[in-house]
Amino acid sequence: MGILVDGRRGSVQVDDETYVITPSGAQASQAVGTLKGSSLANEVLSFAATRAPTRHATPWTAGQDTFAEAMTNTVRVPITVWILTAPGTFLAQSQQALSTVIQAGALFDQERLGLDFNLIEVRDETNNPNRGNFLNVTALDPLETQIGHVSGRINVYWVQAVIGGSGNGTGEVANGDTVAVGFNAAPGLLAHEIGHNLALDHVDGDRRFDGTNVMHSIGGTRQFLTEGQAYRAHIRSISAIRSTQVYNLRPGMPIIDTCSISSTTRTCPKADKRIWADGMTWPAN
Repeated sequence: MGILVDGRRGSVQVDDETYVITPSGAQASQAVGTLKGSSLANEVLSFAATRAPTRHATPWTAGQDTFAEAMTNTVRVPITVWILTAPGTFLAQSQQALSTVIQAGALFDQERLGLDFNLIEVRDETNNPNRGNFLNVTALDPLETQIGHVSGRINVYWVQAVIGGSGNGTGEVANGDTVAVGFNAAPGLLAHEIGHNLALDHVDGDRRFDGTNVMHSIGGTRQFLTEGQAYRAHIRSISAIRSTQVYNLRPGMPIIDTCSISSTTRTCPKADKRIWADGMTWPAN
């Protein structure tokens, strides 16, 4: 597991001081020296696979402090997949879509975003009389009204093409619970579109990222999320995890809507904060 520490050491402000810890069984401990309260930020953020990013309050004192808190389990959420490919393709396409959803969820968990899908519902819309209106999806609202939509979960429309390509996708951002992907969509592409539902911004043109990041719009090998991105998915009110219009989960976490991709405030780590390296190009920082 990894932790980011905020506080004050003497007259020096400590901002996202990083530690990687090897747990002993279910517990982990780390000495961070003598920290005092800071007027800017006092907290520990923890990250680990199979856990959701967790914020621990830290009322630092002038002496040695020890805090004991549990990390939050992976957030498990329901999802509905609407199959709109050609008539007669439901069995094969539902299996492919289900595999893609599971792999996208595994990517989120591997990258310590702490979200996985349960209660995966697959609906056969291959014979829906309105299916012909969505052979090339360019907007999401008509899908919700003409095909269907289930509130309180993410809705994935598995279609022939999106904006001209069977491997393309599109996803809602603010309070979003809807994405559409072509039937050739890779797990990384589905994770990218659901990332928009989680209030994650594009990283195109940002020198701190490349096409290996899940949120690069033209990435060919999307596989990484930074800890800064993972934290944002859990603290922005417009994320599907926190939105009152979608999952409305994690009431104990703060809402910090100032944490955009470019935010440099002490209330959230930088978007490119990496406790662990992202491949060979992007080291821990």
